[in-house]
Amino acid sequence: MKQTEKTERSARRSVLRSTPVLVTALVLLVIVCGWFSFRYAMASYWAGLADHAIATTNYEHAATYYARADSYSRRGGKYLIGQARAARLLLQFDRAITLLDKLPPGGPEMENALRERLLAQVQAGEAKRLFGQFDMLLNQRSEDADAVWFAFADGFDNGGDAKAARNITTQWLARSPDSAFAHLCRGQLAYRDGDWETATQSFASALKLNNELKEAWQGLSRLSLSEYEYRRALTFTERVLEIDKRDLEANLRKANCLAILGESDAAIEIYEQIVLRQPNNFAARSDLAQLLVNQQYSQRAIDALESFFPEFSEDMAINYLVAEAYSQLGQLQKADEHLGVHLEGRKVTDSLTVAILKTPPSERDAAFCKATGMQYLRYQWDAAYDWLDQAVMMNPSDPEIHQALADFARKRGDVDLAEKYSQQAAILGSRTP
Repeated sequence: MKQTEKTERSARRSVLRSTPVLVTALVLLVIVCGWFSFRYAMASYWAGLADHAIATTNYEHAATYYARADSYSRRGGKYLIGQARAARLLLQFDRAITLLDKLPPGGPEMENALRERLLAQVQAGEAKRLFGQFDMLLNQRSEDADAVWFAFADGFDNGGDAKAARNITTQWLARSPDSAFAHLCRGQLAYRDGDWETATQSFASALKLNNELKEAWQGLSRLSLSEYEYRRALTFTERVLEIDKRDLEANLRKANCLAILGESDAAIEIYEQIVLRQPNNFAARSDLAQLLVNQQYSQRAIDALESFFPEFSEDMAINYLVAEAYSQLGQLQKADEHLGVHLEGRKVTDSLTVAILKTPPSERDAAFCKATGMQYLRYQWDAAYDWLDQAVMMNPSDPEIHQALADFARKRGDVDLAEKYSQQAAILGSRTP
């Protein structure tokens, strides 16, 4: 009996001694499980936001959200592929390939990675060479068919075959009339062609199917501005900013519309916010400077433009603006210097006007349009686009024209379009003997 009691006491003491160890182990297990559950939940949360951003054409946000999802996940590169898709849709083809190269060979996501790599190559301008892969890609994942149609439509257009791009978009709409992306793509191609009626109808059709498509609202806003419907452009721009409040193009357009509509103080505030975020944005600085000069804030106007004097040293409008600011400050010698540069630029643009008037439209070939556009880009940059656009339509394989269009877009503050033209210039330049 005594032996039994002794054994029981010993057992109880053993249990009591081991209890803290067991509790500690259980606590650690709970913490570890909780940590992994937390990481999984956060990855899923950011991935959900990224998927929605892709669906609403808010690609910059999608890239950020996929990167955050990837930071919480170790799922073999699923979210790296998402980042690559966002980069492709932002026309950052080299970045898309670089991201895909990070995936280990033979991993569980390799098939999806190869698919995304192929789509990046297609959209970068190799649609014609890779068209034999079209049916395979289309049938590979039926739920992702829109991505294939869009990559080939944009790829043909990027490769200089506008007719093929329009044809494939027509086929896409015939097969998927309820695809918001098909209508959006048709609108974007029509806008590039100058077919504003078709573009307007297509953007509106896309929004009926998905009223959160940022790029469709963006398209309607651009069209309204082109038609000098500033109040309507402002309304559409506000819809863009509801989806993405930091969208650069939309903020620039809002400020521009407000300035034209006489709301200068509100426009200045927006421009200053843009310059604070993007100090190298010339379009924002030049528009801000013009408003500041109009309001007699002369030194602020000069400060806004000073860092861009070297690049725009011959631009006649900028020199006139700076001359006006110095004149307001009473610094007449500096005002005269900039006014002299302005007048020299005026001589060049006047000669361009004479050449244009002397040359019948039928004789304005690609070389004429290119030379005219290049000169305007140097002396009156905001008049260059129409001539460069005509030149690229007549000679879509000239890398210098694409680079000039990239320079124009950059000066205007359209970073995405500048990237697209630069990518195309690089592609065409690599093919030049």
